[in-house]
Amino acid sequence: MSKEFNQHLLACVAEEASEVVKEACKMIRFGEDFVDVISGEAHMLQMIIEANELIAVIEMVTGKAFTSEDMYNARRAKVEKVIKYYKQNCGA
Repeated sequence: MSKEFNQHLLACVAEEASEVVKEACKMIRFGEDFVDVISGEAHMLQMIIEANELIAVIEMVTGKAFTSEDMYNARRAKVEKVIKYYKQNCGA
């Protein structure tokens, strides 16, 4: 992979990550089930679509396709970390 193409892919990673952030912010502002008037889709669904596009570009950058097991293990570890942090810092 050329340096230029790799840089292009990294720019795509940043762009897709920002799209995930944008949809999360819209859900905070308007609610999870709010339907965008332009796309006709709920912001929750749009965030899921953008997250999958982000994963696809990350796979291109790394040259590694993530297996279901990889993804499951990464998600489980993150869930545990978020819950632990919340309990330690936010109460509950």
